[in-house]
Amino acid sequence: MRRVKVQRTFDAAVPSVSVRLASRFADVCRILLACTLLATGTHAAQQKLDKPTLAWMQTVLDNWEVICRRDLCIPVEPLPWIIFYDESRAWHLKPEKRLLPPSEISSHSLQFAGRTYPLVRMAHKDGKLWVPDREPIPVDFAKPPAVAMPYDQERKAFFTIPLPALFHKLAGPDHARNLDELFLGEAAHELTHTRHLVYAMPQIKRLRARYKLPESFDDNIIQQEFRTNEEYKRLYDEERRRHKCQQA
Repeated sequence: MRRVKVQRTFDAAVPSVSVRLASRFADVCRILLACTLLATGTHAAQQKLDKPTLAWMQTVLDNWEVICRRDLCIPVEPLPWIIFYDESRAWHLKPEKRLLPPSEISSHSLQFAGRTYPLVRMAHKDGKLWVPDREPIPVDFAKPPAVAMPYDQERKAFFTIPLPALFHKLAGPDHARNLDELFLGEAAHELTHTRHLVYAMPQIKRLRARYKLPESFDDNIIQQEFRTNEEYKRLYDEERRRHKCQQA
């Protein structure tokens, strides 16, 4: 009888242990699921742009349209391929799809000259920014690159500009507004170069065939070479005055 009693007690205990284990397993599964959902939500949030950032990006385009019409007196089109970027991903505006590596169209878009352009999202690889027809550019937090470059056999130009999340790291929060304005100016500067490059590159090639030019140079070469040349300064100032008179 004792054996039977012991056996029955053991048999009754087995379902109880199984229920407790199953309950704990279910708790663990719920925790894992919650963590997964939280991580997924965080990742999705990181892939979206906040309203202040989108507003700053839109201002880049609005300013460029005004500069084209009012200051440069040139057609607003063509809008170049623009690459906005932060420390982990880039947002391409008006890219050439045939040249893009794996990427995805985001839910964000910007407007320019009455047209809407979706933003294409692309993650950095090894901390480098992908650009067309060139080696990826390292993202330097201390000096994030804003630059215009030619591509497609130098027949077109693209332009890169860091986003506020990146360039705000250059100074404290009190300087955020000033940095916003500084990089809006930088954007206008580089966008102007996208118009220069398409015209200038063929001219530079012809000059290279006839003369020995520096291996590389940038938009500061004129200032560096001619800043002490009084005749050049006179001609430059005269052209500036003429341009202002035409605008008036």
